[in-house]
Amino acid sequence: VPRFAFASVLLAATAAWWSYFGYVYYAGYKQFAVVQVFITSDRPEIAFDANLKAWRANPYDSYIRHQFSLSLTTLVNRYMDRVVLEPAAADEAYRISASASPWAPGVRIARLQYLLNSGQSEGTEFKELLASEKRIHTLQPGVWLMDAFAAVSIGDHLRAAEAISRGLRLKWTTDWQRGEFARLARMIAPTESGT
Repeated sequence: VPRFAFASVLLAATAAWWSYFGYVYYAGYKQFAVVQVFITSDRPEIAFDANLKAWRANPYDSYIRHQFSLSLTTLVNRYMDRVVLEPAAADEAYRISASASPWAPGVRIARLQYLLNSGQSEGTEFKELLASEKRIHTLQPGVWLMDAFAAVSIGDHLRAAEAISRGLRLKWTTDWQRGEFARLARMIAPTESGT
C-alpha cells in the first residue's frame, strides 16, 4: 500500500505541475500572439504592452524574453519624441532579452541603438559591444548602421563611409536601412564649399 500511495502522490504532483506549466504557457502565448500581430504595425505600444503581459505571465519562455527589448526599441523608435526611456528600464529590458539569447544580433543591436540614442556612444559598453558585433555579425546591416551613426556623431566621416559601404553591400539590407544609409551618406558628403 505505501508504494501505491507514493506513486499516487507523485502522479498527482506531476499532473499539478504540468497543469500549472500548461496554464503559464497558454497565458504567455495568448499575449505573445498580440505582439506578433502589432510589432510591425503603426501601433508598437500595443505590441510592447502585450510583450510585457506575456513575460509577466510566462517569464520562462525564451521567445517571449528575446522579443522584450526588441518590442521596447520599436516603441521608442516610433514615439521617440514622446517616450522617455529611463536607463533602469532599458537595462532591465536588455537583461530580460539577453537572458534568452545573449548573442542574438537583434538584441545586441537594440542595445547599441539605445546606448547611441541616449548619448552613450563614447562609453565602454557601446564601444565593446559594437566591436564585438563588427567581428561576429558582419552580415547584419544593423551593425553597420549603428557603426555609421556612431561615426557620424563624432565626426569620423571615413569610418562612417566604410560602414555605409559595407551595410549597403549586404544582401539582407532592407529598404528602410538603405534609406538610413543614404541619409547618413548625405550628411557626410562634402558640400560645394569643400567641407
